[in-house]
Parts: sequence; C-alpha cells; structure tokens
Amino acid sequence: MRRTKKNQIPIDQSASAAPDPEYRSRYPKRAYRKLICKPLSELEQLREATDPTQGATTAAGKDAKAFQALRSAAVLTKVLAGWALDHQIGLALAHCEHPPPLVDAKMAKSPEYTQLRTAVDSHEHEKNGSAASLRQEPFETVAARQALINLLMPLSGYILPVSLFIQVKEALQALNYGELLPILQPVKAGKKRKFIELNLQLAALAYVEFRWRSGQATKEEAEEIVANAFGVGSETLHTWERRNVPEGLGRLKMYRTLAHAAAHAAAFKQVEKEDQAGKFFAEQIYGRAALDRDGKEYRPYRKKSARRSNKRSVGGSKKRIV
Repeated sequence: MRRTKKNQIPIDQSASAAPDPEYRSRYPKRAYRKLICKPLSELEQLREATDPTQGATTAAGKDAKAFQALRSAAVLTKVLAGWALDHQIGLALAHCEHPPPLVDAKMAKSPEYTQLRTAVDSHEHEKNGSAASLRQEPFETVAARQALINLLMPLSGYILPVSLFIQVKEALQALNYGELLPILQPVKAGKKRKFIELNLQLAALAYVEFRWRSGQATKEEAEEIVANAFGVGSETLHTWERRNVPEGLGRLKMYRTLAHAAAHAAAFKQVEKEDQAGKFFAEQIYGRAALDRDGKEYRPYRKKSARRSNKRSVGGSKKRIV
C-alpha cells in the first residue's frame, strides 16, 4: 500500500541527466551540476521573500513558501546525496544501521564492531536501496522501521531536534519488543471507517481521475475499470467522492489528491514516446499493477462495509415492525 504516492513529483531525468541504472541517484557530474542550480536559486529567493524583518509584507504566503523551500532542499539533497539515502535504505533492508561512534579501545577491538563495520561498508547497500526506491513497493515492516531510523539519524541536531529524533527512534525500536510508546498510540476517534479504508477509497478516485484525464478511457469507462478492481459498483465510487472521503479525510485532501492525479495525467500525455522514464513513473503510481494491489487490499474492507449495511438494514426493519 502506498498512500503518499499520488503526491510524488519526479526529478527531471532526461537523457542527458540519466543516472547509472544500478545506482540511480548518482547523476553524471555534467548533469548534477545543472540540476542543483534551480533548487539552489529557489532557496535563496524564498529565504529573502520570507524575511521576518520586513513585517507583514513577507508574512503573506509564508507557509506555502516554507513548504516549497523544504521541497527544493529535498531535491538538492536527492541530487547531491541521493546515493547516501539509497545506502541507508539498503542497510535497513539488510537489517543494519550505522555503527555507533568509537568511544574507547575496547569497542574498537570488539568482534561485533568489526563485523558490523565490514557489513555496512559495501556498494551493494546503495544498489539495493536504489532498486527498492525505484520499485515504490511496501517495505517489510521491520526493514521499514529501520529505514526511517537510518534516514532520520543524520538529520538529528541539524534538521530535526535531537529530542524529537530520540522520541521517534525509541518508539520505532520499541515496536520490535512488543511495546507501544505514546507517540504511536492511536487516537480514539470513534469513526465508522478507518484511515486505511478511507485512503484506499481516495486512491480509487485518483485512479479514475488519472485514466480519464490522460485520455486512456472516458470517465464512465475509467469508473468501471476501477470499480471492478475494487469489487464495487460505479455508484459506490460516487458515494465515496460525495460523502465518505470528504467526511472522513477532508474535502481539501481529496481535492489535492485528484489535482495531483490530473497533473500527472497531463504530464503523461505530453511525454514523448522515447522518454520511457516519465511513463514508467506514471505506471508505477497509477498503472494496472498498482490498481490491482490496492483493489485486492480493499476487499476485506468491502466485506466490513457490507456487514455495516446489513446491520443498518436489520435495525431499520426492527424499528418499522415495532
């Protein structure tokens, strides 16, 4: 399940900027120097445009500019240090983490430390992490937790407050011991439909939007394709769009997700035949395989929904009899 996928925006990977297929985050020097210019320029402009010393003038639109600044910084990091991110993900897939710093001679002579140091110093981790990121498939649970720890650790004290990193790290590690710390405790919301169920319904609407807007099908045809994959009728999709998703996740989130699907569809239509990278990215997010995976994942929720409907129907019958 990949609920954030609808909002992802790929870095330009034209022929001149294409990285090594096995180490996809290692751009050729001639390419990455060009790729860093735009985000670096944007960061400088955004910093000046949000200067607090200018008062209310620079406060307008500050939230959107702050978000864009972090996105630009992320692109910059991806281009310059994406290989390091892939390495950390690869470590997690091997159930490894960055060795702790040496604090004394005993630690340096420890067989465990020597073994761990040998295990982490390998190009295979970068290659495996790159391949896993490209697939955009769910990670195995323990590896996913370790990946988050590995990726957040270098940010501690620079981008993330140390206290927040420790809070998250300990909570993720505690899960491997069967403990649930407060930061991961669920909130008692009392909602009929759960978060995953609602997000799958939202994903279904995005699949329809993409197929329709990209010209692959009419809206009615797209609804039928998606409805069949999710095991529901087309009218059920209308109910999700009209009531379930707006009430459960918020109308703004639905609008944003559908707008992203439409934007990806427009880009998909403009992709030239020889540019397979753009089409591959769209297929990873909205393709048949992704649709079938989400449709299969939704089936247990479909049964629960049917039981809820039956209960309401029985309850209504009793009231009428009385």
